[in-house]
Amino acid sequence: MNPLRTHPPHHSIHPILLILVLFVILPHAATAREFVSAGGTDAVSTGHERATEAALVMFKRGGNAVDAAVAAAFLLAVVEPSNSGLGGDGFAILRLPGRGFEAWDASIRLPPCAATGPSSIGMPTEPAFLLELHGRHGTLPRAEVLAP
Repeated sequence: MNPLRTHPPHHSIHPILLILVLFVILPHAATAREFVSAGGTDAVSTGHERATEAALVMFKRGGNAVDAAVAAAFLLAVVEPSNSGLGGDGFAILRLPGRGFEAWDASIRLPPCAATGPSSIGMPTEPAFLLELHGRHGTLPRAEVLAP
């Protein structure tokens, strides 16, 4: 130790310990993600396995992509509420066979009495957006799509 040092010595993490934590311990502590895939013409990608499975079930029951997306979105509100859009915005671009494209923008709306600025709180539009999208373009009954 240096006798002229006036502050306590700096303790550093040993590189081997850091490597051990990063590559051996942390991967086991993290939540494992499983990937689900299915053959055929349907494709689904969500942030949670259960939402992906719900969407695939809609396809298996004869539903379309809107049925699958709505089922997955509402299920995500249950299994991952902090990552779900039910309290916020919603967007969709649909390719309608023989009719071209249709774009949906369900951005948060400010209530008429709201003050504008950084502290403004908007009205969530996602639930109404999903239900309207399903009502116009879904093929399965609403109760069946929301059941999972």
